[in-house]
Amino acid sequence: MRKIILDYLHYLEIGSYEDLIKLFAPNAIVHSPLYGDKNATNFYQKLFADTQQSKIKLINILENHENKTAAAQFQYDWTLSNGVEAPFEVVDMFQFNETHQITSLKIIYDTWSTRNKLNIWPNGTHVAQVRVARPTQKLNEILRFYVEGLGLSITDSFKDHDGYDGVMLGLPEHQYHLEFTQHRDIAPCTAPTRDNLLVFYFENHAEITQLKQSLESLGYSPVAPENQYWADKSITFEDPEGWRVVLCQLL
Repeated sequence: MRKIILDYLHYLEIGSYEDLIKLFAPNAIVHSPLYGDKNATNFYQKLFADTQQSKIKLINILENHENKTAAAQFQYDWTLSNGVEAPFEVVDMFQFNETHQITSLKIIYDTWSTRNKLNIWPNGTHVAQVRVARPTQKLNEILRFYVEGLGLSITDSFKDHDGYDGVMLGLPEHQYHLEFTQHRDIAPCTAPTRDNLLVFYFENHAEITQLKQSLESLGYSPVAPENQYWADKSITFEDPEGWRVVLCQLL
């Protein structure tokens, strides 16, 4: 089994689909926390399509010959097809049949960081872009709050499209953004409740302090959260129409 695993890791690293897939039984299943459960053919076609290059450093191999199972622990330095690096440490759990083919492979690792970089939902669906749209009567004030105060970037805008003006705001190198639209005949756009929140998480509390000072310099002051869960770990502001934004320490 060790020889098969070493061959598997080699073919995985160099991206040799034809050689790698020969190691699997015809109906073999790969259980991936990133792509979901797929037959080996579909899984590796998808994986290699998402891969620019990879480097593998083997840490350990454990074998159980009686049960025809084995586990390989290795560092997988993965570069995605978009050029973004997504390294992680992983354990692959192998099940073999009588002819030494892989019948099942379970992949175990923390996908949080990788999923964000690859824009993949838990069921394996690729998400190209996420947009949250909201109407406003105070577009200029909204832009001042979110761009000058919070530091978001204007990614796109439009004027007088069927009576609408609009601006898209986002974070650099991320395929999700906010859209604010203003219609010439629109009704007031106050927040539904004080628990409708837009939450930004930060690893460094100093960044929260910096944004707090930036918003205060524009005349905005922190408000008490409706839900006390946020009280000791974040700062809440209301934008010009009362919609709440939370700046939270990532725990």
